[in-house]
Amino acid sequence: MSVTEILLQIPDVRKENGRCAFNGYLEDYLTMIEEGHPWYPQFQELFEINPNFRIMVDYAFGVNPNLVTNQIIRYKDILKLPERPICVPYIVYGDTTKKVGVGFIFGGSKKEDYLISKGYYFALTEPEALFQDHRNFVMACVNDPTMYDASLIKKIMMDQMTIGNAQRVLDNHVFKKLDEAVSACLALSQSIKDHVIEVIPTLEDRSSTIAHAIVSWYLLKKAVYVMTMTNKPLLAQLENNVKAQRHQAKVNADSLVFMPLSEMWRL
Repeated sequence: MSVTEILLQIPDVRKENGRCAFNGYLEDYLTMIEEGHPWYPQFQELFEINPNFRIMVDYAFGVNPNLVTNQIIRYKDILKLPERPICVPYIVYGDTTKKVGVGFIFGGSKKEDYLISKGYYFALTEPEALFQDHRNFVMACVNDPTMYDASLIKKIMMDQMTIGNAQRVLDNHVFKKLDEAVSACLALSQSIKDHVIEVIPTLEDRSSTIAHAIVSWYLLKKAVYVMTMTNKPLLAQLENNVKAQRHQAKVNADSLVFMPLSEMWRL
């Protein structure tokens, strides 16, 4: 099945056992949100690119504890959350002019959220995940004005550019070297911890804030680990020693800052 066919089968809350808040035509979703919605201009632009675009909102999914990568990054708090704790804000999807199903994962509205979007992408394309056989047909995106480039999506939809090439363009726009990506993930993980320490003590119900922090840390660890493992310049630097590259990937993932679940409840 194509990306489009896979996503068409996922029910939203209007049906029994819904897995997302909305799954339907982007045109219909535009009528449901106000023009002042922060994503409205981008969604309107995407609709103009392809009036047949569909959108899936707040798709929830879980973590596979049996995968080697999830065992290596060793972040057990993600497994202590309720079933399907990860929620993807938006996946816009449809068929290109040549009827190739593609999907665009939007993980946030800030430049640093691109790293979270990459985490969503890696989590959704790993073995046994939703897009395990379609990693070359889905793309991590972000809504930040300095990052969002509708022309790339337009080229993809017109079959003038592959998703892989478009993703590399965005990757190079954010971080030209692996070290920059690792440093950015470290800074974001620290920012999340600082926010948790400041906000949680003021909340009566802290469960959703804690869950959001844990999911964000998991996605960042996932992003750092996979980006390190798939970095060809690093592999060449290590003389094609995959074991050494795996070790460095683990070191990079372990370097991220987080706060244990039990400590957040005690704040």
